Amino acid sequence: MISFEPKAQGFSPANAWVLAQIATLAYQSGFDVAYDAEHTWRMEYAYLENMEHDTQFLVMGDAEKVIVAFRGTEDTDKDWNINARYHFSSALNGRVHDGFWLSAQSIMGDLASTLDRFCTQGQTVWLTGHSLGGALAMLVTAYFVSQGIKPAGLYTFGQPRVGDSMFAYHFNEQYNEAYRLVNEGDVTVCIPPHHLGYDHAGKFYHLLEAGGYSQDLQAWSSYWGSDAKVIDDFLELAIFGSEEHGMAEYSTRLLKMACAS
Repeated sequence: MISFEPKAQGFSPANAWVLAQIATLAYQSGFDVAYDAEHTWRMEYAYLENMEHDTQFLVMGDAEKVIVAFRGTEDTDKDWNINARYHFSSALNGRVHDGFWLSAQSIMGDLASTLDRFCTQGQTVWLTGHSLGGALAMLVTAYFVSQGIKPAGLYTFGQPRVGDSMFAYHFNEQYNEAYRLVNEGDVTVCIPPHHLGYDHAGKFYHLLEAGGYSQDLQAWSSYWGSDAKVIDDFLELAIFGSEEHGMAEYSTRLLKMACAS
């Protein structure tokens, strides 16, 4: 098994792969989480949720590290209502997606108390999530940073945009360990669209279908430059699903990268 690097500084392919597995596990509950936490990862865990906003997160920890993974979108009315609340709220040195921010705020108290319980040995803290879970992970990280707390790393997968250019500017100025991983062909990262005032934050890693990655943000932006293409591809994803957006495909590409590094 690929080993996590709890003291890593800078982008770690090994950590990206491990965090992708934990982000995938956040979609599970009950026996599956308990079994994988104990037998696969050999870590203590807590799985918490806010029922009102249908927001879940998984905390796993050992003597070296504590990982927080936020669950992404499931096919529920509450999740899609959160996604659809794309108007802005003023927060975190800019403007952020109202639905994502509301969801993040709903679990902040439980998360703080859970971290107090897990972080007793000076462990490094890592945040992660896929899709909506990635958006929540970024907003929670931004909140921590605003309070003077800097996690060891933030890795998101297929994350939509969460705020405007001012949010992105201040986040990038204050925090240097945010890694936004995007599969080639994953349209979810194009929403909410740029023309509504949204911008991405964090360091961009474009996972190519042929293997490896690119950080050419201009080439990626050019590919998705047409609003019509974004809308068509997103509607197809919403109706039929998308292999490129799924965590299985993220894990496959990340495993190749980690094994090659």
